[in-house]
Amino acid sequence: QTKESFEYYRRALEMWNSVGDIRGIAVTLTGVGRLYSRVGESQTALDYFQKAMPLSNRIGNKVEEARVLTGMAYVYARLGEDQKALDFYENARKLFADAHYVDGEASTLYSAGRVYYSMGDTQRALEHHHRALESCRVIGDRRLEIIILIEIGRLHQADGDHAAATRDFVLARDFAHTQKDLRAEMDAWNLLGVSYEAQQQK
Repeated sequence: QTKESFEYYRRALEMWNSVGDIRGIAVTLTGVGRLYSRVGESQTALDYFQKAMPLSNRIGNKVEEARVLTGMAYVYARLGEDQKALDFYENARKLFADAHYVDGEASTLYSAGRVYYSMGDTQRALEHHHRALESCRVIGDRRLEIIILIEIGRLHQADGDHAAATRDFVLARDFAHTQKDLRAEMDAWNLLGVSYEAQQQK
């Protein structure tokens, strides 16, 4: 499937180049970069993102620019260059905010929170996740809200605050049930069991 995806992108790039569509070229380059990042070819991914950035900047599309930056941030996070990843995520967040693209801002805050957690900074991770949660509620993105609630609960668990974790997991479970997201609902039930058991042992 990955090989086919690369072929589709190659054909798309040829077509966009043939008609001189800068936006189409930029979006396709970003897509190729994301695909390379998913298969672990970090430097190649960065090369494609760096090709996409000046084109996105040229057409003045802040959302596309931000998407390139989040792609680069993801690669740097995987490479363990956490501060660089955070810088790129923050620049992307600002562009999403300027474009009033709340969905992009929410997912970027969530991703930055995960980087902070990997650095051992639980407080900053929670701050970013809560900001992402607020953005999700503005746009009604229940799917991402469930993911973030579970992540916040895990952070509270890691801090030993099982009462707070329980509240997060209950909300995530109920939302997942409403959305008919069985996998998320089962995850929430399992995590509730862990928190409940920890509280009983106190």
